[in-house]
Amino acid sequence: KRSIQPSYWAKVCPCASRHLHDCKGTYVTELCLAGLNDEEIAGVVGLTVAQVRDIRRIYVDQERITRSIGERLAKRAEGDMRDR
Repeated sequence: KRSIQPSYWAKVCPCASRHLHDCKGTYVTELCLAGLNDEEIAGVVGLTVAQVRDIRRIYVDQERITRSIGERLAKRAEGDMRDR
């Protein structure tokens, strides 16, 4: 059998040197920053809403979320202005 080298996994999945729950937490964080709410995230990743809330509270910087939402709203507004 051939085994896949650890360096391969480091390229494919940046959190490969960690545990699966670390990758899930990273994904939850990215979904938060993309603007999904806790219920939507829970449905996507198979966690409870309470678990998602805990991850958001511990790992996601609220300022970063607010900035991400502002950027998306600005892009949407630019698109609306072009459609007129």
